[in-house]
Amino acid sequence: MTRPGQNARNRLWPVLLLLLLGSTACTSIPDESRKLETRNVTIEYHDKQRDREIDGIDLQHPFSINGDTMEAQIKSVFYEHLALVSKPEPVFNKVQLPDLKRLLTKALNHARPDHYISFKIKGDGGETEGDLFASNGRLHWRLNKIDGEAFTRQAWARNEQRWRLAPRSGQKYYTKKILMERDIHNWIVSPIQTAPPKPQRMETTTPREPAAPAPAAAPAPTAKEQELERKLGILNKLRDKQLIDEAEYERRRKALLDEYF
Repeated sequence: MTRPGQNARNRLWPVLLLLLLGSTACTSIPDESRKLETRNVTIEYHDKQRDREIDGIDLQHPFSINGDTMEAQIKSVFYEHLALVSKPEPVFNKVQLPDLKRLLTKALNHARPDHYISFKIKGDGGETEGDLFASNGRLHWRLNKIDGEAFTRQAWARNEQRWRLAPRSGQKYYTKKILMERDIHNWIVSPIQTAPPKPQRMETTTPREPAAPAPAAAPAPTAKEQELERKLGILNKLRDKQLIDEAEYERRRKALLDEYF
């Protein structure tokens, strides 16, 4: 026969168990709170499952990278204004470089396999925000905001974009496949350049007379010429939409030709 006091103790066990579990849940620190921070730079880790695009990518984390390589990566990220006829500019400036280099190097080396990195940088022109992660030996840079100007991929807003990233040598836009391949203009994939340049072999024998130069082939259009053609196209559209008058069109056209020739 069960005693009355024993029944009371039996009823208390579930209550005590719930209190214990609740206390454990309250004292545990969610992984989302992992953060590196200075006065102007904030780095956070996020579970890739919260982002559908990144969730489908195999992350290479933790990723071993040194400070010099990280600095070269930061300096290689450029963007261009779409509303202006201008040269590509670096996304990150010299003032931001020391903190960003140190924190991103540490973040990549300590990132968990299922986490990507987000960064937020305070600047005079506004905040710059983006994401960074490694996959297949390459770094993915996805910029969501530059100097306070946000990037949106809404179909209705594509003609209103103020900027896009400008891939440099070896870099490329990330391509998204839905019905057809489409470049994502705020997302670049950048190779890691770690191999030092090969040393030149010293000449140990009597040098031969230089061979006669081969006749030069007809040059293909250079990247510089292609860039000029693109900017002239933008200028023509501005005139066609009557956003600039004929005098302003001629002035800018002459400035472009003087710049590239």
